[in-house]
Amino acid sequence: MIVETVFNYRGMGMFVVTAAQGLDFSAILGFSLLIGVIIVLTNLIIDVMYTILDPTVVLR
Repeated sequence: MIVETVFNYRGMGMFVVTAAQGLDFSAILGFSLLIGVIIVLTNLIIDVMYTILDPTVVLR
């Protein structure tokens, strides 16, 4: 959000700031859900890749 403000980019950060200022709770919740899904999927991909690259790790 800070980079978008400094360089005058219009992106998701500015969208969330505008939604928060306008008390648009559905937009804030949707953005939070999107970020949460991205974090969970990223962690899943990293865990799977870690087990593939390191044969000493076993999934249980």
